[in-house]
Amino acid sequence: MPAAPARPALLPLLPLLTERFSDVPLALSLGQEGHLQLAALAAAAVWQGIPASAPTVPAGGGHPARRMLRLDLETRVVWCHGGRIVTGPAGAEPAACRPLNGDAARITAHKPTLNRLLATQGFSTPAGQEFAATDRDAALRWAQDLGGPVCVKPPSGSLGWGVTPGLREGAALTAAFDTVAGRCGSVLLEQHVAGAAPLPADATVRIMWVAPDHVTLRMDRPAHLTGDGQRPVSALLADRNARRAARTGQPPILPDAALLALLAEQHLTPAAVPAAGQLVALRRVSNASQGGDSHTDLPDIHPSYAAEVIRLFRSLPGARAGAADLILAEPMAPCRPGNHWILDVNLSPGIVQYHFPWGGPPRDVAAALIRLIGMLAGD
Repeated sequence: MPAAPARPALLPLLPLLTERFSDVPLALSLGQEGHLQLAALAAAAVWQGIPASAPTVPAGGGHPARRMLRLDLETRVVWCHGGRIVTGPAGAEPAACRPLNGDAARITAHKPTLNRLLATQGFSTPAGQEFAATDRDAALRWAQDLGGPVCVKPPSGSLGWGVTPGLREGAALTAAFDTVAGRCGSVLLEQHVAGAAPLPADATVRIMWVAPDHVTLRMDRPAHLTGDGQRPVSALLADRNARRAARTGQPPILPDAALLALLAEQHLTPAAVPAAGQLVALRRVSNASQGGDSHTDLPDIHPSYAAEVIRLFRSLPGARAGAADLILAEPMAPCRPGNHWILDVNLSPGIVQYHFPWGGPPRDVAAALIRLIGMLAGD
C-alpha cells in the first residue's frame, strides 16, 4: 500500500522514518500517521515473515475507532495498540482476546500493592505509604518522620502526571499532595531516592525484558537545557524542540506553568540567558510524555541488575514481557538491598524510546517482541 502523507507534527521525523522503513510500506505508513510503536512492530513482523496488517477497529463504548496492528500466526491472531498486546484464536477480534501477559498486569496496576508484593519477595523498593485524600496531615507527619525528601505520586499509572520528587516539608509538599488527591482520591508518598556516578543523579534506568531472557537497557532523564552564554532560554528551548522532533517524533516541551515555575526556582525566565555550560532543568520527571529524554548509550552497569529484573518478571505468573524502572546508587557494584530501588513495573510498556531515542543508537526491542509472538503460533 502507498504510504500515507505524514502528519505535520511528524514531518521532521520523516527522513528517519523513510531510512528505517522504506522497505516496509505498512510500517512507513503507520509511522507517518504517528503510530511509531506499531510501525516498529510491523517492520519487525514483516522482516521475520509474519503476515501483518493495520485495520481500523471500532473501539466500542462510544470511543472512536482506532488503528491497530494485526499479526496472523498459524493458529492465533495478535492485536497491538500502543503498548497493549492481546492474543486469541485465529480470526478473533480484539475484544475476544487476552493480554499477552495474562492476568499479571492486574498485579502491577496499583503501585502500593505491587511494592508490598515485591518487598515480600526480597526486591528492593523505596519506603512508601498510601494515604487517603482526607489524610493530608497524616501524610505530612509521615514525611517528617522519614527524615528526608519524599516523592509524591498517584497510586496508579499516570504517565508521569502528578509525580513530584525531592519534596520536603512545606507548601510545595502540601500542594503536590492536594493536586494528586483532587484527582485520584488517594496519594502515594515514597522515599525520594537518587542515582550515583557514572549515571546522573536524576537518571532512571529502564530495563525491558522479553521472555525467556532478553533484556535491553536505556536511561531516562528529566528534560534540561545547556546554556551557551548567548541565547535566552526561549531560543534554546525552540532549538531543542526542533531537534527532539527530528530524533524522537515526540511533541514539543511547552513553556507551561510547571516549566515557568521550575525556571523561577532556578532564578530564570524564558528571556534569561544562561551561562555557557549551565544546566537548566525543564521538568522534574523523566517520562517521555512529560518531555523526558531517553538514552540508549548509558554506561555499562553491573549485570546483576538485569538478572534481578529477569527474576522479578519470572516471579509474576503469566508474565511474558515488561519493563522495570530502577534507580541505582551503585551502578558498577553488584545489586543488593539498599543500593538500588525498583520504582515501577509496567506490563504494557512503550518501546518507542528504544527505537527513537534522544541519545544513542536505536535498540530493536520490537524484534525481540515479535520473536516472542512468533512462538505463540504453537500455543
